[in-house]
Amino acid sequence: MAVIIEFVTLFLAIFIPMIIIVDPLSTLALFISMTSDRDRKEQILTARDAIIYASAFLVLFAIAGRYILDYMGISIEALKVSGGLLLAIFGLNMLKEGEHVEASRVEEIAEGHSAAEAGHQGELPTGGKVPRGGDIALVPLAIPLLAGPGAISFCVVAMGEHRAEWYLVILAIAVTMAITFTLLLNAPKILKYIGPNGTRALTRIMGFLTVALGIAYAMNGLASWIKSI
Repeated sequence: MAVIIEFVTLFLAIFIPMIIIVDPLSTLALFISMTSDRDRKEQILTARDAIIYASAFLVLFAIAGRYILDYMGISIEALKVSGGLLLAIFGLNMLKEGEHVEASRVEEIAEGHSAAEAGHQGELPTGGKVPRGGDIALVPLAIPLLAGPGAISFCVVAMGEHRAEWYLVILAIAVTMAITFTLLLNAPKILKYIGPNGTRALTRIMGFLTVALGIAYAMNGLASWIKSI
């Protein structure tokens, strides 16, 4: 029983910061605006592809990050300080904009998309379907919205801090992306209930928590470095 409690506690310590940093709610508006001309099946495929790309990207950095750090001789303390500062800056941008810093032009994109539809009398030149080549699932949905600098930094830091429990970092990525996939599939319903103002408010809360997490990581790394002197 004690082992299970320890496992769950450690997993939550990794998963909760990750879902806060990824902040899938701030991606919903962009997802809807960029897939509004697609049918339901194509929207599901776009969401699926975005999750696959983002998951692969985060896992790659989580695994390769630790070897890069060892090769370059970067200590976990230095990583915590630098990663913590980056997370704090990322969180401040979320607080300032009320959304992911990379998604600050969501409304502009949506307006441009609507104008394009109006200019073509409700149809795009491709028959109302965005070509899947060069798909939006990779850019901007997967990178940099879901697998942005904040999420990448956290994965590298978490993997370096929990080397013996590396599988928990991978599991946290998988669960985070599974939740994100569910939210993307239900994006219209969610935004209908919480609205754009609710989304911005939730993202600002996530931004505040991200700043706190970043500062905590930086202070923890600095304290560990001082003790090692």
